[in-house]
Amino acid sequence: ALPITTILANNGVYYASQVGTNGCESSTRLMVTVTLNNTATPTTTDTTQEFCIAQGATVAQLQVNEPNIVWYDVATGGTALPTTTLLVNNGVYYATQIGANGCESSTRLMVTVTLNDTTAPTTTDDTQEFCISQGATIAQLQVNEANVVWYDVATGGTAFSNTTLLVDNGIYYAPQVGANGCESSIRLMITVDLDDTAAPTTTDSTQEFCISELPTVAQLQTKDSTVVWYDIPTGGTALDTTT
Repeated sequence: ALPITTILANNGVYYASQVGTNGCESSTRLMVTVTLNNTATPTTTDTTQEFCIAQGATVAQLQVNEPNIVWYDVATGGTALPTTTLLVNNGVYYATQIGANGCESSTRLMVTVTLNDTTAPTTTDDTQEFCISQGATIAQLQVNEANVVWYDVATGGTAFSNTTLLVDNGIYYAPQVGANGCESSIRLMITVDLDDTAAPTTTDSTQEFCISELPTVAQLQTKDSTVVWYDIPTGGTALDTTT
């Protein structure tokens, strides 16, 4: 009699007798033929796959050439990994393919993962001040490195355009993009302070002069010192006092 733990063999023929209540085995045995089905091992174009730490890559992003793949962290047995499982640096993952016959491949594809990172950027001032009248943008934030991208969140999010206007008390987060194409997993944080000054005042908003005196901008009357004059309400180029 075969132990019940005996592994079945492909095309194996097995015979079963029944033991009755009288203790006797049946004199005629049932014959059963076994066919063992298998599925081809999946393939990949890259057995050592690289990702950026900042991506938060998961098992679902591992590259294989076939559909219906199940991933494990062991070469045999084990429990299938959820597709949302985060990849780890130097992690080794094993893939089986489920065929039309419902069987997983008996041999698993092995893939090794490398997670790359980039050094976070630095700055000489983590609280940067601008004048509201400047209309300062993201591009004017000071960092010591090149290839910096700006976000309004510490992780994830959508990168700002360089022309995005800064806001008062805004907090901005910058990763650096390295030569490996990866953003740094740690972002530099900068707080923005927008300063303003009270508008100047005058005792006469309609001022009169004699043409013969050749009056200049310097003669316009205000109640304040350190006044700069323009010919437009915003932007533009300051007028010379001799204008």
